Amino acid sequence: MRLLKTHNLNKILFIVLLFSVSTVHAEMMPPTVGTCGFYLQLEQEKQCGPQGYLKSYGFKYCRKFLYEMNHEFSAKGKVFVQKAGQCLQSALWNKSDINCLEIKNQAISSHGPCYYHSGFCQLSFHDKMVIFSTIKKELFQSDFRKQALKMLKICQHLK
Repeated sequence: MRLLKTHNLNKILFIVLLFSVSTVHAEMMPPTVGTCGFYLQLEQEKQCGPQGYLKSYGFKYCRKFLYEMNHEFSAKGKVFVQKAGQCLQSALWNKSDINCLEIKNQAISSHGPCYYHSGFCQLSFHDKMVIFSTIKKELFQSDFRKQALKMLKICQHLK
């Protein structure tokens, strides 16, 4: 009888353990701030699609700045890219309850403060030109152009 109770208890523990392990895997892991994969991880949760901000802007430009254009930056420019990227990602992660349109609006509005606090105004002319040449296509969109002009005005006032 005692052996039967132990056997049943083991079955129950096994079933509880099995369900708890599958629940852990089903939950989304928090995106890793500081990597370009952050945008893909958040995209997996939000499902904004290929034209959504996370894939068409966040992931795309993260890769450009960290990998494709990084060799063009000075040491100070590379530090800026890291800091600004982490700031931009944190601004999105701290608002995890927002929808796709709000993600885009939050991301756009966080560029100015993130660039400022990451040292954009102290960058060399060359580093600023690398940034603008990388994002030049986006400057045709009024939202991005407004943020860029705001940032340049702030830097001009600091001189």
